[in-house]
Amino acid sequence: MIRFALDEDFPDTIINALGLGVPEADLVPILAQNRNHDDPWDELQKIANHKSMNVKDLFQTHKLSSNELTQNPLADQRSGR
Repeated sequence: MIRFALDEDFPDTIINALGLGVPEADLVPILAQNRNHDDPWDELQKIANHKSMNVKDLFQTHKLSSNELTQNPLADQRSGR
């Protein structure tokens, strides 16, 4: 069964035609599966191994600069660039 919330302005005729009966559907929480923490360095090591690199060199090559860390990543999207 698929459950979803409908906008309160959804026409009753469509709700009835879909056989939903009521405009407010029950919401079912989506639960995440419990997993152990994945060590980011282990993941980087996999990439470094694939690229035949040292993991620290890989990190140094691709880490963000101090300036990049202070910038809002969404700022360019809002300005339309």
